Amino acid sequence: MVFEIVAFNPLLCLIKAKKATAEWSIGTCLSVDSFPRGHLSPPIHKNFIVVRWVSPPPGLIKVNFAGTCIDLTTIGGFLLRDWTCRLIQVGACNYGTASIIVVEAQAMRDGILMAIQAGFQHILVKSDNKLVIQATTGSNRAPWHLFQLLQDIKCW
Repeated sequence: MVFEIVAFNPLLCLIKAKKATAEWSIGTCLSVDSFPRGHLSPPIHKNFIVVRWVSPPPGLIKVNFAGTCIDLTTIGGFLLRDWTCRLIQVGACNYGTASIIVVEAQAMRDGILMAIQAGFQHILVKSDNKLVIQATTGSNRAPWHLFQLLQDIKCW
C-alpha cells in the first residue's frame, strides 16, 4: 500500500507507488475472459467482492486519484495510465491539514494537470469520491472550499 502510517518521505512514496504499479500491471491487465472465476481465496466477509482496475477505451489516458488522512496530515496522489495499462506518471503530495475532500480535489487537479503537461487531450478521470466528481461535473453544488480548485480544473 502506498499510504501507511509512517513519516512522509517522497522518495519512499515513489518507490512504493512504482512497486504497487508493477503488481497492478501483473494483476489487472488480464482480459475479463481470463479473470479467474469462483473464490480466489476464502472470503473474509460474506459480501466479498473482487475489485480490479479497468483500462480506458483506446486513445484515452486514465487519471485515478485518492487521498488519505494520517495523524491530521493529509496526503493525496494520482496515477496516469493509458489503454494498454502502461504507467505514464505517478505523483503524491503532502497537503498538510486540509480536509479529505480538498485533498482529493487537489490530487485530481494535479493528475489532470500532469496529463495535460504530458500532451494528452483525451482524459478519463475516475475516483471513488462521489462528491468531488459530482462537484466537478456540476451535477452537485460544490462546497465553497473547493471552488478555486474546481475552477482550475474546469478551465482546462
